[in-house]
Amino acid sequence: MKHIEPRALKSGHRFHPARSGGQPRKADVLQRPAPDIINPSIPVFFIGRNSDGLWVACDTDKRVGGIFLFKQSAVRFADSKSPAPGCAKIFLTDILEFDGRNKDNRFVLWLRAAKRSLRKLVGNNDHSA
Repeated sequence: MKHIEPRALKSGHRFHPARSGGQPRKADVLQRPAPDIINPSIPVFFIGRNSDGLWVACDTDKRVGGIFLFKQSAVRFADSKSPAPGCAKIFLTDILEFDGRNKDNRFVLWLRAAKRSLRKLVGNNDHSA
């Protein structure tokens, strides 16, 4: 696997703990690396965590993607959805959101909803004290 320097990705903001208060920033733009870095014939998938802490894998256009409980599941998804016998996987430190439908794993959808509900409940209790 070829190592890609983060500055070559041009995939939005990088995670800088000192500037972001220790929180990763959201990846605003996902751009395919330049042709001299990754051959245009090689499919590219971005893999990272969303704001709920779940793993996300999606192609550069965010047409194909999914949300997963485990990192390895996201990697397997990228491999399985790649039209070629392999793909480039770019792991992001930014928050990576996938707004498409996650039909493959209903448990992850339930877990995400439960985490958001719990976060709201805890947040409401913190303000009342």
